Amino acid sequence: MALIQSEKLSQIAEWLDERAAIKAIWQLLVKFSIPGGARWVYVLGSGLLFTLALQFFTGILLLLYYVPSADYAHVSVSYIQKEVLFGNFIRGIHHYGSSVIVVLTVLHFLRTFFWGAYKNKRELAWIAGVILLLLILGFAFTGYLLPWDQKAYFGTGVGVSLIGAIPVLGETISQITLGGNELSTLTLSRFFVIHVTVLPVTLLIISFLHILLIRKAKPAGTFKETITVEEDYYPKQFFKDCFFTFFLFLLLATLSYVIPAPLEPQANPADANYIPRPEWYFLFLFQLLKYFQGTSVLIPAIIIPGLVSTVIFLLPFIDKKAERNPFKRPIASSIALVFFLGIISLASLAVLEDRSNPVIKAQLERQTEEGKQYLKTPFKPKNTGGAVAKPEVAPVPAVYQAKCASCHGDKAQGQFGPKLYNLSQKEKRSREDIIKLLENPQSYGLKPTMPTFADLSEKERQDLADWITSLKE
Repeated sequence: MALIQSEKLSQIAEWLDERAAIKAIWQLLVKFSIPGGARWVYVLGSGLLFTLALQFFTGILLLLYYVPSADYAHVSVSYIQKEVLFGNFIRGIHHYGSSVIVVLTVLHFLRTFFWGAYKNKRELAWIAGVILLLLILGFAFTGYLLPWDQKAYFGTGVGVSLIGAIPVLGETISQITLGGNELSTLTLSRFFVIHVTVLPVTLLIISFLHILLIRKAKPAGTFKETITVEEDYYPKQFFKDCFFTFFLFLLLATLSYVIPAPLEPQANPADANYIPRPEWYFLFLFQLLKYFQGTSVLIPAIIIPGLVSTVIFLLPFIDKKAERNPFKRPIASSIALVFFLGIISLASLAVLEDRSNPVIKAQLERQTEEGKQYLKTPFKPKNTGGAVAKPEVAPVPAVYQAKCASCHGDKAQGQFGPKLYNLSQKEKRSREDIIKLLENPQSYGLKPTMPTFADLSEKERQDLADWITSLKE
């Protein structure tokens, strides 16, 4: 019986191989030699590839429930964590996976640099790797806003403000990024599209190119000149990679189960007490910004990262010597080590300064505790505490949709123009003021971008004024 089953399995395998060339694909994937033989240090690249694939898979599952709008983004994430079966576990893996990817990428880069693996016709593979690093940082930045909680809102606001500091084009780029003058649904939708379409497609292309270039140039192997033996990838290195990827999954699963992914209350732009702090891998830049004021903020925000990125990008063309041993390249190795330790020192200093300031420490602890308490509260299907609240008002007049919605938003929540909530309290506008303002906006000090609605009838202006004065946030 067992022999018959074995023959049937063999026949099925042969049938599939004839049509899909499975054996040839397997040979292509695993049949290549590694100079110096299998080593545990080589698992970093495979582990990074596995974690990226896991991010893609968990990201797709999260997309089944996520709503990319300022009204419902936070409540949809809350629903995922509190109500969806295994939702808390899946979001946890996705959340902690981003940190693991950063760690693996940095370690992989350091190993490649110190071992001189970017030399000997591997320049293009190195360049592709640098682009992958930038894409991973892009994922971290764009994904940060998507939960639309307090941390995401204020942290992203700080990041976008740095873009606005760029001379000449900064304000324009900032407005394009935001979709206006402030964080809104347009900002969220733009970050969402970049995070789930532009970056993933680009990452897939560059990853494939990176692996292809490495295979074309052949693995660099160890930097030791005395080792000449070569060993096939399969089976030793293959099983090392499998063991490491299993360890990574176990680590992420444990973290997701024991420490759920953080989620603070929904973003409230009116909260003047909130202290934003970036993720740990951006803390060094946050600390560096403290030492520069005014226009000099461009030095740590733009100039230093730009110069460092350029040097890293062109490294194979700067360091053309064949020598790969890090101990025989003392200057390059020392510079890299000092740079890496400097980043760690700046990040550590940022944490220490926060802890040494009693006011900041107390507020940060309060924010963390609020996030923990929020996760413990039952899920509320109605989004009630948003950055863009839904006003309970009469139906939107047709004249507003025709004349005003394109600038002020379909529900007066603000878009290119400002919000229209609470004008009687905030701007001291009476109903009569609004009626006259629609006739001659500039006489009330409004910018020329506010058009004059001379073509509206008195009844239409009155209807608009009645509706706008009824708006309450």
